[in-house]
Amino acid sequence: ILAGSERTQNAQMVFNAVLPLFGTWVGTVLAYFFSRENFESASRSVERMTRQLTPQEKLRSLPVTSAMVPRTQMLVCDDPAGAKLVDLLSQLEGKNVKRLAILDKAGAPLSLVYTGDIVDYLYRLKPGLTESDRASLTVQNLLDETPALKKPFAVVAESSTLADAQEALSRIAEARVVFVTKNGTEKEPVVGMLTSVDIVRKAQA
Repeated sequence: ILAGSERTQNAQMVFNAVLPLFGTWVGTVLAYFFSRENFESASRSVERMTRQLTPQEKLRSLPVTSAMVPRTQMLVCDDPAGAKLVDLLSQLEGKNVKRLAILDKAGAPLSLVYTGDIVDYLYRLKPGLTESDRASLTVQNLLDETPALKKPFAVVAESSTLADAQEALSRIAEARVVFVTKNGTEKEPVVGMLTSVDIVRKAQA
């Protein structure tokens, strides 16, 4: 049986050995909770800052790819001479699409017409046509006979921001549509399309 002084000495030795481990454990627990609180606090701060961004700052922070309709989801015409207007009009109305992008064989943008333009050409500007004659009319007929129906458009690079797209639109009178290509030139295949309305919605979101 250990004497009282020996028991005290042994207890002191055990305490001295355990104390560093206990301190480390407490430090780890405190670090966990304080770091978690700091992280949550930082996240809330970032969220508040994001909400306080002005519409223009928000547009500068968003890529055009966040608002554009990808090429795979666009309704386009890449054969103006062979594409029948009546058929395209049916597709546009069936998908509730208001704009038809006209591309060349390589996929580069050539022109842009609206659904209403096609209706005007087929039924208002050519009222005396038979149904058979009307069904034979192509996109090329519309482009050749009524160039005024073609709508202006802007082009930006795939790496551009929505602010860049907005600026590109502002440089072209009456332009409301932006085509997106890899490097921002009209000689490249279209990778997507967005409108001025899409840009405004992103700014206000």
